[in-house]
Amino acid sequence: MNNNQKFIIAGIAFIGLLILILVDAYIVFPIQPPYSPTGGGTTNLEPNKEITIYAGRTPDGKFGFGLSPDNITSPGPTLKFKVGDIVKINFVNVGKIPHAFAIVQDVSENPVILFNSAIGSSTNPIPANGKASVVVKFDRAGEFKYMCTVPGHAQAGMWGVIEISG
Repeated sequence: MNNNQKFIIAGIAFIGLLILILVDAYIVFPIQPPYSPTGGGTTNLEPNKEITIYAGRTPDGKFGFGLSPDNITSPGPTLKFKVGDIVKINFVNVGKIPHAFAIVQDVSENPVILFNSAIGSSTNPIPANGKASVVVKFDRAGEFKYMCTVPGHAQAGMWGVIEISG
């Protein structure tokens, strides 16, 4: 084997080793999507209502939600809408740790998110002092819940009721 052939074989071996290291690194340290200031929702619809909900702590230290930064309650306030409403939900995290928001059927550790309403997530929450929004269309009546999807937060009181009337 001449030197050129050895150089080519060494180069191919190096590239193969580099690919193997990158694949292993991706498996061990998966890349999370970057923080996005918008949630899921239906962004191509024009909202006919808009609310801002604040996430943080109550005066007695519980996690909660409020319609103003200085009126956080646990559970959060009851939100009322009608079937057909297209609502822009602005989410402001006034807390000191990351939080998220979603409308769900029931508060649980693995909730089913309704109306494509997620703002942040358990793995990619909205950071302290962060803001995000989502536009949702309510297509059915019922009583639902909204909650922080960060593990343990809803169980610590970070949830509320949302009523959609026909």
